[in-house]
Amino acid sequence: MASKSVQTKELTGRAWSQLGMLVAQFLLGMGVNLIGDPNGGLARAAQRVLLGLHVLVSIGLVVGAFLTVRIAHELTSYSRLARIGGASIGIALLAGILNLAFKSDWWSFLMSIGFISAVVCYGLLYVKTWVASATGKPGV
Repeated sequence: MASKSVQTKELTGRAWSQLGMLVAQFLLGMGVNLIGDPNGGLARAAQRVLLGLHVLVSIGLVVGAFLTVRIAHELTSYSRLARIGGASIGIALLAGILNLAFKSDWWSFLMSIGFISAVVCYGLLYVKTWVASATGKPGV
């Protein structure tokens, strides 16, 4: 079992990774959205590539959420943020799947709420764990 300070540093890295993937997810999603409904050709191919990458990053976010929750489980002061961030990823993922299936802007709206919630949770988790590591006071 790793010490609390090592776990806190590992959790800081996980939160940073999640934030990086969320930035990539945002940019890929905006790319898909900006292309709109292409008639074919290069625009259609570009949209498919961007959407495929968007899906791959979402899988990475789900895996990262599980890893983050697993690490934060023993650090109770960070556990709630990790769980809410993971739930936000799950909500955004489900809304994205429903958006693809039903082409409703309401599902897109819910996906954006999940995204914003995840950014806030992982951002707070990163800052709190970074400060705890810098001051030598890891979570309890």
